[in-house]
Amino acid sequence: MDHLLNEVRSLFGAGAMPSANALVNWDGFDQWDKEYAVKFYSGKTWKDVLAHNNKGGTAHKLEEWSVLCEPSLSYYGRAHLEYLFETADSVTPDDEFVSQFFHQLYQLVYMHKGSPFTASQTDLLVRIAKTLPLVAVERGVESLADDYVVHNIELYLEELTRVS
Repeated sequence: MDHLLNEVRSLFGAGAMPSANALVNWDGFDQWDKEYAVKFYSGKTWKDVLAHNNKGGTAHKLEEWSVLCEPSLSYYGRAHLEYLFETADSVTPDDEFVSQFFHQLYQLVYMHKGSPFTASQTDLLVRIAKTLPLVAVERGVESLADDYVVHNIELYLEELTRVS
């Protein structure tokens, strides 16, 4: 999966850290999530968010991430994707994070009626979604191939197909 991680590094997290004003679109929807998103992501680089994810626990701010608008979504997406690769490669992966990450991707596609990412980013996310369970089985990491992880991966892929 190293080649996929290299692609993540070239396609996500680029550019300057988004300003607080550029994080969300104040359109009247998901106001609380957006307030929490601005509170959490404001003034943080994607590396800060990755460090937060690496501290452990379940407060990965994925719901807050999913209400960000472009380019903030892609910028901070790098932190969540890097953590996804780190945890998938660990002896005790954070399968809850992996499941929730793909659930939030599903939510993004559903809310935007398509992928909010570029075609290249979307293609990469699809390849990651299809590869992760196979690699988990090969490595004998059953938790990453459990029903609830695979279910959210499938929901994401099905929603992408449905809106295409």
